[in-house]
Amino acid sequence: MENPISLSIILTKVDLVPKFTKNMLSPFSGIIKAIEVSDLVLGALIPVACGHQLINIPLPLLFTLSSGVVIKRASLEKLSKDHYSSALNWEEKSKGFSGLVRWVQDTWNGVTTDEEMARREREKAIQTRQEYESILEPAKALVSYINKLPIIQKGMDTVDYLNKINSCQNTEFSLQSTKTGSFYQTYTDPFDAFN
Repeated sequence: MENPISLSIILTKVDLVPKFTKNMLSPFSGIIKAIEVSDLVLGALIPVACGHQLINIPLPLLFTLSSGVVIKRASLEKLSKDHYSSALNWEEKSKGFSGLVRWVQDTWNGVTTDEEMARREREKAIQTRQEYESILEPAKALVSYINKLPIIQKGMDTVDYLNKINSCQNTEFSLQSTKTGSFYQTYTDPFDAFN
């Protein structure tokens, strides 16, 4: 893999589970350990239900999309900085006697001058910075929701994950269930969590 990905471990039918136990998570121990040691995989345990009650339905999709959004944001930021640095380099080349000689040669030969290259790179830097700024706030909002999930992290054990899964009702996207014995959020609209 060359790019990071998000891997959702979706725990379904949680409306029928009053409380998760260690035995319920043991089949996932291998994949959890693999995610913990990977630098390119971000994983989360996401409790959902699609029966009479809709519980956390949009969260697996939003979690999966988060990698792409974060990568796009980071790449636009880096690209903007690279274009700006390149513009500074072209401006520096255009200065002094050697810059004058290069300008005469480039103009004579019909080649793009150092000043023109600097201008183009500045324009690209501005354009990519504007793209970066346009997704910055939505990306931050998405990450704030994703960080409320039971994210798989180094140094955590099964009990830590159980506590996170079993405490999902304390998160912003979680409310008391109307089903007896269940503590997971229920919605009439699967996107109510984000209102």
